[in-house]
Amino acid sequence: MNVKGMYKSKDDLNALIEHHDPDIISFTETRITSNIDPPAWLYPLLKEYSWWQCPHHSAGTLFCLHKNIVLTTQATLVQNTPHTIKGRLLAVRLEISGPPIKLFSTYWPSQDSTSALQQRDKLAFKINQVINSQRCIPIILGDMNATFKENDRSSHIFLSKRCPLPKIHTRRPSCTYRS
Repeated sequence: MNVKGMYKSKDDLNALIEHHDPDIISFTETRITSNIDPPAWLYPLLKEYSWWQCPHHSAGTLFCLHKNIVLTTQATLVQNTPHTIKGRLLAVRLEISGPPIKLFSTYWPSQDSTSALQQRDKLAFKINQVINSQRCIPIILGDMNATFKENDRSSHIFLSKRCPLPKIHTRRPSCTYRS
């Protein structure tokens, strides 16, 4: 869920969690500036969750896992992201029966500038690198800001429910998946 700033979304987040009681939540564009400065109201809201965040003043991701999910070991943060993509990628490893699961919470740049597209490529490369580093089942959640055309954030293409999705623009394959 793109929250466009945690402070602006407090009432919506309270309603979402109270009404749906989700097992897994990926918040993007949190705009929390540091690990030591999340809003105080977040702690009681997420009291039933284990959570991790990757702060950033204009991006930021926060991943929540309900404490009722049965794991064989404790969920662990896979890695901190490099400075070039800070605040845009968070990966958590879950051990259950069977192969491990890696959950990614990601927020990709929305602009169509060359630097934004390069940053998307870096994110795709990093996700692929984490997936291929160990045998795992990847689940990618977040806001990828996908576009239908390279320089078009608003292509005005509308899809009916019966219409297959058109190929979304990427400069190269973003991820490979293994089972």
